[in-house]
Amino acid sequence: MSAGLPPLSFIGVDKTPYILGLIDFYEVGSTGVLADVIAQSYETTAADYIRSITVQRIPHVLELRERASITKALATIFRERVPDDGIMNVVLRDFQHLNDQDRDMLVAILIDTSRGTTPVSAFLYGVTEEDIVVRHARNRGSRPDSQES
Repeated sequence: MSAGLPPLSFIGVDKTPYILGLIDFYEVGSTGVLADVIAQSYETTAADYIRSITVQRIPHVLELRERASITKALATIFRERVPDDGIMNVVLRDFQHLNDQDRDMLVAILIDTSRGTTPVSAFLYGVTEEDIVVRHARNRGSRPDSQES
């Protein structure tokens, strides 16, 4: 970080390949699997870190409290290719414990996050890059304010 590089992070990364890499290292001394996992994690999370630092967005307390559930909801949104106007249905179904104000805030958070997610972050949500690309394309087509760039 003192050199201006993003930190290594495993937040939101599937832990299974990392654990398998550790086992491979400790059992046979091979660093190949572990090195690949660390490199892939850095490549993916570094871009997200840079984006978040650039924006300097402070997370809402709701995001912190519901982090795991938000990740699952985003996976659903990408996997099922839910457009922005269908996100409220996901929130109503999966976040029944929230009050109306928090649900409205969560819809805004999910829309903002899903729109800003790039295909390289697909593994964070357990979806494919294609899920994100297709969802974005369909979502642009469903919004009246959409214009192709």
